[in-house]
Amino acid sequence: MRAWLGARRSLCLIVSLSLLSAVAVSNRRATAAEPAFDVNVLDQEFAAAVRDNPRLRGAWIDLEYTPNADEALPGAFTIRRVLDSGHAAAQRVEIDRLLQTWMRGANYRVESRADRLYPFDRLLSELEFAVETDPALSGCQITGGFFAADPNEPGALNLVLRGRLARADQDVTIESLCGRLMRRNPVWIKPGTDQQGDRAAAPLVVAPKTNELAVVESSEANGRWFYAAGLREFWRMDYAGAARSFHQATLEWPRKLEYHYWWILSDLAQGRAQLARRRMDMVVRRFREEDFDHQSPEYRLVTRSLERVQGPLRQSLQRLEMQALFGGSQLGANY
Repeated sequence: MRAWLGARRSLCLIVSLSLLSAVAVSNRRATAAEPAFDVNVLDQEFAAAVRDNPRLRGAWIDLEYTPNADEALPGAFTIRRVLDSGHAAAQRVEIDRLLQTWMRGANYRVESRADRLYPFDRLLSELEFAVETDPALSGCQITGGFFAADPNEPGALNLVLRGRLARADQDVTIESLCGRLMRRNPVWIKPGTDQQGDRAAAPLVVAPKTNELAVVESSEANGRWFYAAGLREFWRMDYAGAARSFHQATLEWPRKLEYHYWWILSDLAQGRAQLARRRMDMVVRRFREEDFDHQSPEYRLVTRSLERVQGPLRQSLQRLEMQALFGGSQLGANY
């Protein structure tokens, strides 16, 4: 009897151990079937990278997880990229580096043939200059931007602009301006749209957004500081530095006419005649609306500040103003 009871206990122990082993294997399989990486966390990591990494300016990474048909095996990640057409090769290298760091050990593949290329950097350069030369956007500046997921439309992207506004109501004007620039290039227009129709209303594949543009109140004191810095740089013949300082002065105190003229003069000193011409056109349009003429105190300050500028540079500025004024402005190039 004792021998029989001992054999029974041994048999029960073996069965119990077998059951525990089976449960453990089953648990390991269930765990293996789940993704080892949190898709939401990865999405946040990628979004932060394209927002803050200068090498990824104008790039985006779309991540999709597909479970395996065999529930005991892990699924696979599919990576799709959006790239700046002007920096695509470098961005592919940087994205590969990030994937190797963040997804080491994961089963993933990059759909290289599905890469979408947009002229991101060129668009922002065009927008930056368009804002600088638009009289309605005086005191505004575009300094950059990044792609971000559209929270209201899964799979869609927004182009979030960075910079500053002088007034809160200028955001709509900048979004509209950015949209017009994008519609000049069919790559920004949604596929299937009639390219021969009215492009002004064509839907875009990426929507421009101004929610990160900060409203910065004008400051006369800051304007004077940057103007003085610009003069020092100009007389040292650091014309590029002077142009940056005069530009900042116009942002801080947009109404000051002489800040704009010295900015234009610095462009001319660098040989950037076309750029200076467009800025002069903007200045004339804007100040015509404010009823300045060559007898205005503001304009007399310009002529007085430019007395030291002589020779070919002064003559170039005079010709530029006359060309911009042609057509009936009250301002006169008589300094």
